[in-house]
Amino acid sequence: MKLFEQKQKYEEIDFDKVEKQLSEIVNPFNRLQHCDKINMIESLIEIEKVIIDKRGKNKNRIEDYILRSIRMIYDDMMVDFEFDYENLDETLIENTKNEELKQVHATSLKIFRLMELILEFKMPKDNYSSKRKGCAIQLLFALIMEYHIKDEFNIILNALNSGKDVLIMRTLDELDLFVKRTEEQLPKDIIQKLYQIIKKKTDLLLLVA
Repeated sequence: MKLFEQKQKYEEIDFDKVEKQLSEIVNPFNRLQHCDKINMIESLIEIEKVIIDKRGKNKNRIEDYILRSIRMIYDDMMVDFEFDYENLDETLIENTKNEELKQVHATSLKIFRLMELILEFKMPKDNYSSKRKGCAIQLLFALIMEYHIKDEFNIILNALNSGKDVLIMRTLDELDLFVKRTEEQLPKDIIQKLYQIIKKKTDLLLLVA
């Protein structure tokens, strides 16, 4: 999957303007006003795709706000929908007759594509990289609660194998919530990796437990 068609220059942008734009998008949700949640999520996705390879003051804080807002609005939106647990892909969207539900599936797939983009993205001197990827893993788990995701546990295993404490801890948190909510048995390779983490990182023992 190619993130960008050409080499990026990592140019500086004015994140004060981005923050103002974000407020206009998210404030109706924060104020509990009636709002188009699908449009909100898709607008946030597009902003993240624009700024991910940029630099500037407060970028990390704004990215964190975008990704947390996507998760929060998505979780809230999905409470209103009920459907069979199926593969999240183009076929599901094409075969869905209900137009509103079709939009929900399409937005879910866009979130998955954003997650892929974030996990693949690399930029020199990017001190938000591990946290950004942790947010992407959070988005993955939000999707897993609703759909079957191709290679979902391979993505999780890669995060656990990353060697990045921030990303590992975020993944452990999400795994813990996932098991508690679903009571699903984790794959053997995930369980084996958890035991390895216990041996190597005693400070993460409580989280794994």
